[in-house]
Amino acid sequence: MKPLNFILIFATMVVCNPVVAQDWQIGGGSDETPTGSDNTSTYDPYYRSEDESDYYYEKSTPAKSNFVLSGGYVNKEWVTDFGNHTIHENFWGERNKRLHGMQLGFSYQPVWKMGIGLQTGVYYEAYISESDYVDDRGYDDFVEHCFYIPVHAMFRVPLMDDNISLAVFGGLGFNYAVTGVFYDNYDYYDDYYDEWHRDSYTEYQEYGNDKWPRRFNLQAELGAKLRIKSVEMSFTYSRGLNNHNLYDGHKTRQDKLAISVGWVIPEF
Repeated sequence: MKPLNFILIFATMVVCNPVVAQDWQIGGGSDETPTGSDNTSTYDPYYRSEDESDYYYEKSTPAKSNFVLSGGYVNKEWVTDFGNHTIHENFWGERNKRLHGMQLGFSYQPVWKMGIGLQTGVYYEAYISESDYVDDRGYDDFVEHCFYIPVHAMFRVPLMDDNISLAVFGGLGFNYAVTGVFYDNYDYYDDYYDEWHRDSYTEYQEYGNDKWPRRFNLQAELGAKLRIKSVEMSFTYSRGLNNHNLYDGHKTRQDKLAISVGWVIPEF
């Protein structure tokens, strides 16, 4: 009789209290969705709507790259390895000196998924010198006009938010010295017209011929840049690859450093 009494008591509790049974079904793993409920729960931490997913992707990527107008400082030197020692010199062979100048130009920086991108552009460079060599020849200064084209692979990552990003890049650079000019400027007074005049005398620099550096320089390049909103700061190191033949039996390369500040041009 005791087992029979137990079965009757348990059946009576189930019939009189259906809520217990429903709670057991809902919480115990029924695979069916209750009638009238939504198919997705707003409390599911792994659920994200299509719009929210797009928003999350945009927020997790850096600001879109485009055209950048930049200007800055550049210098270059010629390095010759003699085996037991290495010499660094400027254009005219003055030891441990560089040719200093400025750089201005446009770059284009498309970036695709995962921050992988490309950097290229066109730059004008002007190197200006008042070295002892220039002064000894009776000139006031020397100006070299160059063009520079980089072709770099780039990887950009966001820092903190979309307004700040860091990029590293590397690849090749192509430099070409269009012309180098020595300038001698002098002022004189014209008594007849009662006024001052300035005249200039110029002489053009020779390139190559195993005496002077060549016009063309191919260089391997590595650098980094920091972008804060529409301002971009960049540093580039260039190591020369071709031989300028300044010394018989020894290779002379042309190395360059560049530091610039740029403005990201908004898309129209």
